[in-house]
Amino acid sequence: MKRIFSLLLALPLLLSACSNDDSEATIATISFERQAQLLPDGSADINLQVTGLDATSTQEYIINLQFSGTATADDYELSSDHFVVGGSNPVTSIKITTNNFGTDSKNLIITLVPPKGFMLGTNASTTVTLGAQEQIIYDFLSASMELKQTVSPQIELWTMAMQWYDVTEELHIPVVVNAEKSTAVLGEHFEFVGEPEFVFKPGDEDASVTLKCLKVEAGKDKIVLEVDPEAKQYAQGDPGQCTITIIGSDYNKIDGTWYVDQQPTDKAYFVSWYGLTDADLVGFPEATSADTFTFDTQNNVLTTSLQSDLKNFFGTTCNMTMAGEYTVGPYDMGIIPYSIEMVDLDNCNRDFSASSTSADKNAYIGIRLVEDGGEEMLELYLIDYVSKSFFPDFGSYGMYNEERPCASGSGLYLLFYLKKAK
Repeated sequence: MKRIFSLLLALPLLLSACSNDDSEATIATISFERQAQLLPDGSADINLQVTGLDATSTQEYIINLQFSGTATADDYELSSDHFVVGGSNPVTSIKITTNNFGTDSKNLIITLVPPKGFMLGTNASTTVTLGAQEQIIYDFLSASMELKQTVSPQIELWTMAMQWYDVTEELHIPVVVNAEKSTAVLGEHFEFVGEPEFVFKPGDEDASVTLKCLKVEAGKDKIVLEVDPEAKQYAQGDPGQCTITIIGSDYNKIDGTWYVDQQPTDKAYFVSWYGLTDADLVGFPEATSADTFTFDTQNNVLTTSLQSDLKNFFGTTCNMTMAGEYTVGPYDMGIIPYSIEMVDLDNCNRDFSASSTSADKNAYIGIRLVEDGGEEMLELYLIDYVSKSFFPDFGSYGMYNEERPCASGSGLYLLFYLKKAK
């Protein structure tokens, strides 16, 4: 009887032991897909193989990793430092990207740390060879620029041997603001137009990023751009940074009366370029200092007083609307284009004729403030006309643009240098 009683007392302990044995039963076997792998393109996926896991289980298991080898944490990046098995968000693939831009290859040994109940399979560890990667050198095309309405700094790429870098696949190179050297604040004084990155497509020689002016504030006008130092594939060249000074729109600085001082694109200019005769230049404007323009940017009104045939284009008063920036080439056919600010006027004769009036009264003009011998000068561009008086054959030769501004090409727009009346 005592023996039976002793067995009854021992039965719960036996059942408990059996239960513990069951909880330690193998849940699944884990193994790396490969024992070793290379990164021929600079990155690769490291995959985990799992066998024996109950497909209906909702339990989540974390598979931690151990790292060893000659590579340090600075030599690579991982999309995750662990795997996740089971549950609703499993992670069985980790992307590794090399940052080894030295001269020697390094190896990274990654070892699985199985949780309780998991067994290690054939490949408990994998060795990743981080081959030495050649850095790409970048430099800005301009070390300093000015931000009026928008500005688009550019970079170009070189090999370490200072040979032109041939872009064969699309590159997205992140750009950042150097906060220590900058005084302007991103989001307050300026913003990026689109993503803050230089995008190179195959065959591109350079790429740009665009910034837009939000506010002009004294003492907070410097922006220093550079490629993100975290993008370790790219090394700074010379110049490796671009300093941008926020000066604001020219439009906000032209209040007052201005007179015509010079006309670079005069009759002699067009005769020299095209061999035109007097018959081709009937009604061509020959401006003088008696031609004046009064800009009121508070009320957005332009008032003109014109003695020359400029009066055949401009109305006496025009309402003005800022219309963004536009790129033109130098009037002397130079190779470096530049930006001007466009202003939309609502009372113009785009036929530029004393005997013909255009149905559309709106026309763009261009403006740009420059310095001439320490004195401020306003460049005035007539870029949006289709003359029914002078240049009679230009239309049939297809020289005008189909879309506005119609006369924006070098050798077609009319340029005047204005000085401010004292």
